[in-house]
Amino acid sequence: PAAVASAAAAQVLAGAAAPAFADELSTPEANQQLLKTGVNPFNSACMGFGCSDAKGLSYGGAEAPEGIESLPYSSFLKMVESKEVASVEFIPPSGDVAYAILKEDNKRIRIGEGMPEEKGNGWSSPMYVMRILDNKGVPYKFAFKKLPYRGGAAGREASTASLQ
Repeated sequence: PAAVASAAAAQVLAGAAAPAFADELSTPEANQQLLKTGVNPFNSACMGFGCSDAKGLSYGGAEAPEGIESLPYSSFLKMVESKEVASVEFIPPSGDVAYAILKEDNKRIRIGEGMPEEKGNGWSSPMYVMRILDNKGVPYKFAFKKLPYRGGAAGREASTASLQ
């Protein structure tokens, strides 16, 4: 492997066959081999995140929700790029469920198939979506709903009653 790398480096420096070598390194087989050969600069960031796991680098995001209208994540990204999205609402706690509010008709539609879900052992996270929205200037929020007060700690009523 070291001899191949140095020979390839010599070819690149000489200006010969650089595109062919780059194409050879970008094959899925080469990527999988890099992940299997121990710790190296290409996989060291994956340690502890399950990069070779089924939910690792090859994870394609959420499945399409059943029973409701939704927009595939790839279509959502195209709409963000063409400035058709007014804002996005993420549903707590992790933002795995999100709704795009469209500029044209103020329609609220679920972002479905392919939406990055929060995965502690992989690279999938709604935070990537938030970063894209930040970069494109699209506002977003978490839609927290206020829950009714259900009482406090035992004895709280007695301590506040004496203050009145």
